[in-house]
Amino acid sequence: MRASSTRTFFTLLLTASLGSAATAGACSSDPEPAVDAGVDTGTIDAEIADTTPPTADAGDSAAPSPCDDKGTDGLVNLLSCTGLYADFGAKTLAPNVKPYVPGTPFWSDGAEKSRFLLLPAGQKIDTTDMDAWKWPIGTKVWKEFKLEGKRIETRYYTKVGADKWLRSSYRWDATEKQAVRLDKGAKLADGYEIPSVQKCDTCHYGGGDQLLGLDAISLAMPDAQGITLDGLATDGWLTKPPAKTRAVFPEDATGKAAKAIQWLHANCASCHNDSPFAAATIIPLRFALKSSEVLSDTPTPVRGLSLYTTAYCTNARFVGDSGVLKNIAGGSRGASAAYLRANLREPTEREQMPPIATHKIDTVGVGLIGDWFDALPPCP
Repeated sequence: MRASSTRTFFTLLLTASLGSAATAGACSSDPEPAVDAGVDTGTIDAEIADTTPPTADAGDSAAPSPCDDKGTDGLVNLLSCTGLYADFGAKTLAPNVKPYVPGTPFWSDGAEKSRFLLLPAGQKIDTTDMDAWKWPIGTKVWKEFKLEGKRIETRYYTKVGADKWLRSSYRWDATEKQAVRLDKGAKLADGYEIPSVQKCDTCHYGGGDQLLGLDAISLAMPDAQGITLDGLATDGWLTKPPAKTRAVFPEDATGKAAKAIQWLHANCASCHNDSPFAAATIIPLRFALKSSEVLSDTPTPVRGLSLYTTAYCTNARFVGDSGVLKNIAGGSRGASAAYLRANLREPTEREQMPPIATHKIDTVGVGLIGDWFDALPPCP
């Protein structure tokens, strides 16, 4: 199925699901098969052992390559075949693969993350719409996750057509000698979840071209490292470089808005934006900032941001213990649905935010928005 058809089908299912939901802002995903309770490392090791190239017989011209082993979509089944490393054993990055850190990372249950990007030589990112970049065919992106210093998974996206990306997660074995494709996802014994491809699509379809954290605002934040908006513009990777390449985030009288706004953009923008493919597009909450609002020497005042106007003192469909709440209730985090849902984790994954693939609360980030909500003027 073509990507555009997949998105349309996905959106129809999602719209039907959200339209019948009794909660606000819930980025519901399509129904999916039950995820395995865990991944047995021994099983993974056995699968990896099966990919060892056989010894060629004297009459053979060449032994088959493990990189010939692909899924029905054409994506390779081993991370070592994706081009991330020049030396897989030593974990030496391949030429032209560059690490980067977005200014405010998306919360991933406390996992340590490393991110890498390869842009095809001679190509440019189409930045005609600064809020919806179009990546060149041949773009590759990896995100590696570690727990307690050990590699757990690496997620991989590669653009192979004008509207087509191949993507999956690769589960590392216990020795970190290989990582095998795992489309269906898994919940590990320590509570960490490797999301299924379907779950990843729930959020990634809300991106301008399916990539998240690689947008003008994230790469223009003060804490962005490696690949930055300024670096991409200076090195000629953008078709239309912006006049301003460093984001300036507005502050208000509370002195607590800027950091909270950055966190809300990083963690909520993929669902709560204007894209017709965003999971929460039918819900009138817009936590996604626009580049025109912050890529300026005079950023849009907090009260002028759609993040503020659609959430501050507006009624939420989410019902708390005290009844209907405000999305952001000035003067009270406890009466703010945005705070309560970000501070919630439950097995059904219906009310919590972010809505999928997270089982721990970002206490620092949630604290930032709670402090801001408390400091805002009370709702009339």
